[in-house]
Amino acid sequence: MEILTSIINDNHHIDLEKNFIRELKDEDFKNYVLSLGIDEEKLCKYTSLLKDCVEMRKKCKNCSSIYECKQDVKGYLLTPEENGKRIIFCDIACPKMVEHLSKSNVSYYDEPERLKEASFKTLYKDDKNRLPIIKYFKEFTEGYLKGEKMKGIYLTGSFGAGKTYLIASLFNELAKKNVESVIVY
Repeated sequence: MEILTSIINDNHHIDLEKNFIRELKDEDFKNYVLSLGIDEEKLCKYTSLLKDCVEMRKKCKNCSSIYECKQDVKGYLLTPEENGKRIIFCDIACPKMVEHLSKSNVSYYDEPERLKEASFKTLYKDDKNRLPIIKYFKEFTEGYLKGEKMKGIYLTGSFGAGKTYLIASLFNELAKKNVESVIVY
């Protein structure tokens, strides 16, 4: 009986390999599989799921926003992850969904729309008086995300100095890490 089971398993494995090799003729499939950096021997067991991953990514090629998503599970892509000797497939948020979710983590009340685009990259850094606060914001973000107790932030300055924009940049950076905030005027 063991010999029969061994023969069946060997034939099944050969069929899996043949199917995988046949799919490698598709350039999109081949490029995707190569980009994963996972051993082909493991991957050949999951050819049909890998094909699904490739097809999902094809749907995303011309996607302009999360609202036009053509996936069955809007904003998510089936993605393989190596887990020991196996590969597991999880739905991972696409870049458009990540952007959408991070923007929804900050609520603005009676504030200009431009604050939604504020980030550490867009801060005006030519004024040397701003540099210490920008540095502290980066330290605050790192510490807060690690769960450290951080001192609060109190900004003062004349009207139009950019205090709200500075805070919006901090909140938007935290929102990318799934931290919710509220800005109220």
